[in-house]
Amino acid sequence: MRRIQVHATISGALAGTSFRSMIRRQAEKLSITGWVIQHPDGELEGVFNGSERSVRVFLNWCERGPMAEAVSGVVSTPQPREAFMGFSVRTPPPSADAGADEDEDEDAAPDQESD
Repeated sequence: MRRIQVHATISGALAGTSFRSMIRRQAEKLSITGWVIQHPDGELEGVFNGSERSVRVFLNWCERGPMAEAVSGVVSTPQPREAFMGFSVRTPPPSADAGADEDEDEDAAPDQESD
């Protein structure tokens, strides 16, 4: 079974939805490893690694799945495979204009977000 990896962007009205959690659950269901992150503009970016069939099913699900009305496009580009341990939802770094006084949760994992 041929394994592939793609870098993808998912655009649309996705801010404030639980789409990242849905993506994580679907990726785990299809044995896809990698990550997803939501940028401040609402666009999702991710790297998805798995069997060619699973990745294709996953990308189709992203475009036509439970948030189809909010997704305006999915663009993926093949890339060299990397090794990932599972699938994670990453948290974007704080914006440059975020206040320096804000307290940070030092116990939270830097690249994990709980949904």
